[in-house]
Amino acid sequence: MILINGKTMMAFLVSICIVPTIAGCQNDREYKTPDTITVKPRSCKNIRIKESRRQRLCQVQEVRDNCPQTCGICCENDSQYVFNRSNSYSDDVLLGDCSWLTKHKDNQEERITKYCGNTDSNNGRTVRDGCPVSCGFCQDLVVVPPS
Repeated sequence: MILINGKTMMAFLVSICIVPTIAGCQNDREYKTPDTITVKPRSCKNIRIKESRRQRLCQVQEVRDNCPQTCGICCENDSQYVFNRSNSYSDDVLLGDCSWLTKHKDNQEERITKYCGNTDSNNGRTVRDGCPVSCGFCQDLVVVPPS
């Protein structure tokens, strides 16, 4: 009970669960967690590479908080991410974004194969890391059993 303007009122504590939103549900690119098995620091991207590692490390709340996409908590294209793309009409390098990948249905599959399948860094990260929804690279949720 609390007192407001001389009246006794009931107060309720409301608990709100907020999914971590690192730049709009993006993995924290600076985060590294120690891998207790290999004692090697692992980035969110590195955790995602091996499914058994992802299943094991995403059980840790700190990893889930910093790597929501890797742990399958959420999946969202990075609206700020742009990448270099080729121009079939000239040698000019153009910029593409996540929406460009799926813009035209007639060459969507070709674009996704070419850019999302490439594991080379493009403007500091892979296209599938910046555009997981467009690339079909969303991860399944790692379920944490109740403690």
